[in-house]
Amino acid sequence: GILVLIVGIDHSRDSDAHQAGAVFSDLRGSVGDALRFKQALAELYGVDVDATAAGACDSSNAATTTLTDDCATRSRILEALEQRITSLRAGDTLLFYFAGHGSRYRDDEARDQDTGYNGTILPTDARNPDGSPGDIFDVELKALKDRATAKGLYFVSVFDSCNSATA
Repeated sequence: GILVLIVGIDHSRDSDAHQAGAVFSDLRGSVGDALRFKQALAELYGVDVDATAAGACDSSNAATTTLTDDCATRSRILEALEQRITSLRAGDTLLFYFAGHGSRYRDDEARDQDTGYNGTILPTDARNPDGSPGDIFDVELKALKDRATAKGLYFVSVFDSCNSATA
């Protein structure tokens, strides 16, 4: 079987539209890209995709979960990935699609990267001025991928974001 997590974020809680001095702006098109990706899964591959109700930002069915804008928090994205890894069996596929802001941090000794940087994706609640909850680091996603592949799952990720090289 296949389980899919689709994330698209145009409007972030701590972008310059909401916080003076923020270092990034809201996007236009990431949510649309995510929804078109979901539509392509249905049309081209016959995936039974969830139907997102008008005005909703979190929808799910047996095969797919779609998180957009306010619902695409750090905890919800990581929780959705964890749930899928737990529920899938060897030979199944987990597909993670992310459209939104990506960023990077200079590497430190704890996260050794060949590029010299750690790639990150920004959930809707990233870059809060109080420092929490933060970006999702490439090494966090790699740890989830490693758990999935150790279980015999196929883990496919598609990143439509800047600084996604280490993803």
